[in-house]
Amino acid sequence: VFVIADVFLCTVSILHLVGLAVDRYLAVCRPFLHERLGITSARVACVAVWVLPGVLEMDVGNDSNGRCLLQLSQSDGCTFYTASPIFHSLVASLSFFLPLLIIVVLHVRICVAAHTQVRKLAKLQPSPWPSAELLADDNSGNVGQGHRIDPQAAGREDEEARFHDVAPSTSSREGQRETEHLGREKANKQPEETRAIKTVVCLVLCFVVCWAPLFVFFLLESFFGHNSPLYVLPILSWLGYLNSAINPVLYYCYNVAVRCAIRSVYSSLDILLCTASILHLVGLALDRYLAICWPFLHHRLGTTSARALCALFWLVAILVSVPPLVRIYIYSVYEMYETC
Repeated sequence: VFVIADVFLCTVSILHLVGLAVDRYLAVCRPFLHERLGITSARVACVAVWVLPGVLEMDVGNDSNGRCLLQLSQSDGCTFYTASPIFHSLVASLSFFLPLLIIVVLHVRICVAAHTQVRKLAKLQPSPWPSAELLADDNSGNVGQGHRIDPQAAGREDEEARFHDVAPSTSSREGQRETEHLGREKANKQPEETRAIKTVVCLVLCFVVCWAPLFVFFLLESFFGHNSPLYVLPILSWLGYLNSAINPVLYYCYNVAVRCAIRSVYSSLDILLCTASILHLVGLALDRYLAICWPFLHHRLGTTSARALCALFWLVAILVSVPPLVRIYIYSVYEMYETC
């Protein structure tokens, strides 16, 4: 049971990382498809992440011909089960190597797409605005071509020259401001691209460092015999479990959406626990009051009434904490889109 539950939960954890990688890939490289899928597709994906490992483990649990589990008997009469090489190979392929390939490919595509977008923005340069001197030379170049000058035409040219002396200077200032704006955008996009690449490298590297030793150890143990010390497997298993503890920290540090969601959940839990604590103090005061002033009523109420009162306190606390959670979540989503 422990082996099956361990493999099941580890596979679920890894598949959640694959789902996050697919979500980021669609958001960056296929934004219209990502928007069209919506929350329903995300829920279906979450259900599939839990169902697929469950189907695999049900087949393992019903194994009767020794393809997945081997029955070993010790000299003291105890019998235990260990995974067969076929089972280890299957688990390593479906739970680690295939998800690792998907995660690496998708994150490489994300980095390439982000780099391409930054390069396209860098190529957006404003069209050069003509200076006042060039336009003045162009206007004055029509004079002195070996023919007579019409005073009325000369007056019109003087008016046009005065107009161009003002207009190009205004246009040149606008062009300069646009150039400075694009320069600031490029300067801001470069750190964003660098930060995105660092995020991808940290996530993939953490995943590989935490899970690769365990699955490589599985394969080596299956095909070359159980010759390692007993403490190696628990250490490698806990190293893989550590990935589930590190990922929330990494996503909180590098992902705006996860940061906003964690803040909203933390605020709601804070309100929930504080409200429940205060209501429990009210319940204790009410219990003491009934025990002293209304002893017969206190005795008649009994344990069932106390349990119902505790459940009521928690229900009131939940009802109080849910509206702030919804409000904070809406504000967090708005802040996320503003940041993006």
